[in-house]
Amino acid sequence: MKKLTIIAAMLIANIAMSYSGEGEPLRKTTIDSSKSEIVFNIQIIQADKLGVLVKGVDESFTSIALIDPRGKSIYYSYVKTDNESFEIDLKGLSPGKYYVKLNTDAEIRMKTLIVEA
Repeated sequence: MKKLTIIAAMLIANIAMSYSGEGEPLRKTTIDSSKSEIVFNIQIIQADKLGVLVKGVDESFTSIALIDPRGKSIYYSYVKTDNESFEIDLKGLSPGKYYVKLNTDAEIRMKTLIVEA
């Protein structure tokens, strides 16, 4: 009983500190305007080819991927330059919804691709 009383008192004290306004410090949020210059476009080149254009990326660990609805990578490549285009073969894909994902150090951008029969 004594342990239960101590635990309850600690819980109440923790809740009181959380709502007193002195618990967590305020966080500052800033917008990195350099990231708005990234261009990430997808377009159908032919019936079974997808073109992906990436411009304005300067991070060293940037990648492009085609992902199925379950999260499996069907295509994956690193972006090596700040102006690069990729051609992804869509042959053999089942009809459904896929995602083209651009993954940089600072952000992830995704585009939806729907493959119809």
